[in-house]
Amino acid sequence: MGGMDKNSDNSDKTIFKVKFLGEYHDVVIDWSDESHEYKQVQLFKQLESITGIANKYICQVDLEADNQDPFLTENPDSEYFYSIVLPNDFTKDRIYNQYIHDDEILVLRYHPVYDSRRVDNYLFCYYELTNENMIREGVCSMYGRYCPHLQSKTVFNKVKYVFSDEFQSKIIDRIGSSNSSPVERFLMEFNVQQYFRFICTETLRRWPMRFRQRFALYLRNRG
Repeated sequence: MGGMDKNSDNSDKTIFKVKFLGEYHDVVIDWSDESHEYKQVQLFKQLESITGIANKYICQVDLEADNQDPFLTENPDSEYFYSIVLPNDFTKDRIYNQYIHDDEILVLRYHPVYDSRRVDNYLFCYYELTNENMIREGVCSMYGRYCPHLQSKTVFNKVKYVFSDEFQSKIIDRIGSSNSSPVERFLMEFNVQQYFRFICTETLRRWPMRFRQRFALYLRNRG
């Protein structure tokens, strides 16, 4: 490709595109940029601009490529930064031409999750960036790798509200006023539990025995 001549192995910048909800966005990683201690901060800040979800609520990005094990990179600016892996692993030698190539397209997927063990800031989100060649357009893929129905603007706009400061303040205050009720109860109370239990119907159809357990999504007194 033409971009390969411009952005070679000797270049300080890796330029690629992120596809999110049907729209394409340019992302640039400048490996010579010393303004942040960790290079992956550049990626997280650009994903924040793309999705509109505040960076502090994003815990990690998983990079997926053909013939490679997934690469987990943590967000040093997140409130959920646990140093599970070595944060300095996000280097050009480790990432370039293995997980990210010049001019390629990576599909961005979002996954809201919660941690009932925490004492504050229970809700967070992680992303996956997958080579577009690994995803069939408009088709639910095996093991829930990609579902066009769950990864849609309609669903995302509802998920995005969960990660607004307004909602986070409400649910944290509500959880803080109780010493016994589990986080799940408050997610149901605010009618958002279903966004943390995404299961593609195609996955259910193919492997019904694997998902026999049914989760309560709403309080019993809800209509």
